[in-house]
Amino acid sequence: MAKSNEQKERGGLIFELENLALHARRIRYEVLAGIFNEQQIAFSEVEFSRYCLGRPDDYLPNLLEKVGYTSAPATMVAERLRGETLSRLMQKNATIDPTLRLWLDEAKKRGMPIAAVTSLPQEAADSVAAHLAFENWGIRVFAATDPKGFYSPASWGHAAHAISRRASHCVAIVTGAAWGLAALAAGCKVIAAPDEFTAFENFSGMDYVPASLKDLKPDATFRKLSL
Repeated sequence: MAKSNEQKERGGLIFELENLALHARRIRYEVLAGIFNEQQIAFSEVEFSRYCLGRPDDYLPNLLEKVGYTSAPATMVAERLRGETLSRLMQKNATIDPTLRLWLDEAKKRGMPIAAVTSLPQEAADSVAAHLAFENWGIRVFAATDPKGFYSPASWGHAAHAISRRASHCVAIVTGAAWGLAALAAGCKVIAAPDEFTAFENFSGMDYVPASLKDLKPDATFRKLSL
């Protein structure tokens, strides 16, 4: 019985699927810059960081007007952005970020359940997961059911519950402050691993904000977080 209780209390790992595992934010920038370039509109990484860190359906209407893009309405651009991004995520040479792989290996070694959360539709996320052989780590993939996505604490709580853990017994690895704050509000411990587009954001209150995820050792970090 004691062993069963110990296993039940073992912490869980929750991570961003596309942005952490596959650097999708870089892909989205390149796709969007390419779309704008078709109309000879230059679009910088700084502008992407300033205007495009939310959901495309939310930011594209104002952005298209700001940059003077007139070739297609925002709804069509959003659909094209999602489609071309997903296509690149599914390329044969797409592989899991090697640093994240170390965290997944350590979590599996420790018997921690693992969840990946995503802004992709569930069917698309499942396809990406299969392509990346997530079954090797027993990773479950969750698209948000809340309209606010993983900007909502409820979505993080749902992901934790779905892997049979309380949010307070989970650590979330995020690349953006908004998702990190939502995970914190749900009760998760949070490791922020910002990329080149989110490094300027305010990650105050999160448990770890390393310059790079490479700077943290998974085993030592899990132990310090009592997971």
